Amino acid sequence: MEEAETGEQPTIYFRLCVWNSTGTDPLTKACKWFAIPPRGVNVDTNAPLSPAFHEPPWGKRGIAYEPVGVGSHIFLISGVEDNCCDVPIRRVHYLNTQSEEKKWEDGPTLEKAPNTCYIFAVDGKIYVLGMYWDNLFTLHYLDSHKLEKGWTCLLELDDNDKSPTSSCVFAHTIEYEAVTDSTTSQPMRCARRAIIVTSDRTIFYDFKRNEIDVHYHEFDDFGLSKSGVCHNGLMYLLCARYSPSEDNHTEVACFDIEKGKWCRCVKGFEEYDNALPRLHNPDTYMFNIPSLFLHLGEDRFCLLWVGRGSKVHCTRFTLNVMGRRVFAEKVSTQVYRVEGLVRCFTGEFQAL
Repeated sequence: MEEAETGEQPTIYFRLCVWNSTGTDPLTKACKWFAIPPRGVNVDTNAPLSPAFHEPPWGKRGIAYEPVGVGSHIFLISGVEDNCCDVPIRRVHYLNTQSEEKKWEDGPTLEKAPNTCYIFAVDGKIYVLGMYWDNLFTLHYLDSHKLEKGWTCLLELDDNDKSPTSSCVFAHTIEYEAVTDSTTSQPMRCARRAIIVTSDRTIFYDFKRNEIDVHYHEFDDFGLSKSGVCHNGLMYLLCARYSPSEDNHTEVACFDIEKGKWCRCVKGFEEYDNALPRLHNPDTYMFNIPSLFLHLGEDRFCLLWVGRGSKVHCTRFTLNVMGRRVFAEKVSTQVYRVEGLVRCFTGEFQAL
């Protein structure tokens, strides 16, 4: 999600893998998107959330799409497939969430596609940082306003010392700088660099220089959620705390990106019931709790996760940094029931 520049609360779109129990096959898997309206919009909280729209069928290999939000549009990047010439490709579909028909359109295919990739959006452009089997790394982008131009390769990298590959990406952020528009002489902001935090390194991509720099760090990612957010130099992640002397619980961990060090966990959630996921037994781990950390704009954030049954929990809050401590304030919680039995999430949520 691109950071909001206004105080408006966005509609939160999230994707679930729902197992249908109707028809001849009692376990028909379908990916559906649901919508949580902004605060203040009158909705029947007792009624289950109905799907806002359905997702296109997956490819032959059954690999889930990778979603990314650009304005009011959701773009889906498919898993790797082979075309008729045995060339690896990734299909692209997009949907305007503000349209009445909610119809998926086909976008430009990414050819000679990477085996694995990380996808993010900046100022209307979709970036794919990809890795190939031969240790080649590429960065492609697609301008969502000029789809007819297709994908453009910005760089190729085969230097192992600067390799941006990693087994797990936690979060990313975009640093902006103030510039003057050469045409209008008006002040504007311009993306300076993208920062991607992974389990063993931080990747810095300079948009002007078209260069990648990698800083290595090591920390134990056991007990950490795989979905976080970065804001003002800090990364926030859900973290499971296991203790033989007290109840197991979850916290919001805080990581200083520049220093490469962990800070104290965020305080303030303990004052509210069900503000964070619960670890119901010693065998419950973070990867068993599908969750997502979202930045709603300015200092406002949201946590989504699946609880027991067909319930989706939504906690909205503000993060206030005071010295070395971070506090959660203006915390509100809401629980939604989802139509159909929820077994798991596939891929990511997306907030628009």
